[in-house]
Amino acid sequence: MTAVTNYFVDPAGGTDDVAAGRGASAGDPWKSTQWALDHITSGAGGDQINVKAGTADVLTAPLSKTTYGVPTAAAPLVFRGYTAAANDGGRGVITGVANSVASIDDSAWSYLASYDMDWYAGGAGLYGWRAGVMSYCENSTFTTTTAGHSCANGSAYCSFYNCAFYGGAARALYLQSFGVWADNCYIENLGVGDYAVLFGGRIRVTNSIVNVSGTTGGMWLNGDGMSVQNCSIISASGSGKGINAPTNGSHAMINNLVEGFTSGTGIVGTKLKRLSHNSVYNCGTAYTLTDNIVAEQNETLGESPYAKTGANTWGNMRAYFEPKNVGDVWGGSYQSPNRDRGAIQHAAAGGGSGLFIPF
Repeated sequence: MTAVTNYFVDPAGGTDDVAAGRGASAGDPWKSTQWALDHITSGAGGDQINVKAGTADVLTAPLSKTTYGVPTAAAPLVFRGYTAAANDGGRGVITGVANSVASIDDSAWSYLASYDMDWYAGGAGLYGWRAGVMSYCENSTFTTTTAGHSCANGSAYCSFYNCAFYGGAARALYLQSFGVWADNCYIENLGVGDYAVLFGGRIRVTNSIVNVSGTTGGMWLNGDGMSVQNCSIISASGSGKGINAPTNGSHAMINNLVEGFTSGTGIVGTKLKRLSHNSVYNCGTAYTLTDNIVAEQNETLGESPYAKTGANTWGNMRAYFEPKNVGDVWGGSYQSPNRDRGAIQHAAAGGGSGLFIPF
């Protein structure tokens, strides 16, 4: 990968003009991200647009690459938050809420990266953040404030690591194509209907938390060759399905915890390659299983597998979803006796304090 050239945007104190040196340093930033995209001279990737924390960059239209150009695998385009200097961990905010637009909605805009960013979108039927192939997001959040289509959309070979997704009254995360991986993520949909996560095919979701309510389901595997592994899924008295694989797809569901679909179903599995080492609690129907190749060591619990210490919020997820020593939850993972089921590990598992570290 080419070393990035840094550019700076400060929505509160920047200036959008073509003065010499403007945008090239934190001390002389541009004001808006779109202006930066339109005036970066390289225009072919290998650039990092640093968005200053504190004041949101308010969009009137989704960000556009028309003037900027096309990033490549060797020279991606990076969006990153900062406070005083590039890469210092500050969180940039880009929002389309006020004008009911997406932040990025361009499936042909590939090789993008997002670090330490908060993306917001408003308006019905929008993607909050949709990019093309080979994009990567880390330590970023994606929020739709109305009944949008999804907070984020992952095209082929996209990855989301340690990200949070907050849906409106529709799915929070749409993993559309093959080779997509979401790991160590928090996915919330407290609206009505649909699923928090919709899979398109050959996709993995691992070590992640899905928090839903009402008629919303957890994950719908709508394709083939998908894997849901070491996830913690909870519904507040919901009527949806925790993990739903209604058709033949050679999927794998392993080491998951599912709770709270009180008038729904915990896990639906049809002709799965492997369904094993899952724990379900307080669901109307724990399992609906049909013709699975391997279905073993799945259990129905008599009490919650989660500690539920403190509030059920993003910043408190580790304490709330820490696993309790019930059933085979502690040390009961497939092929790993030191690994608990679900996304969080209790302090003694493997000698560590577990995964899932909110930023």
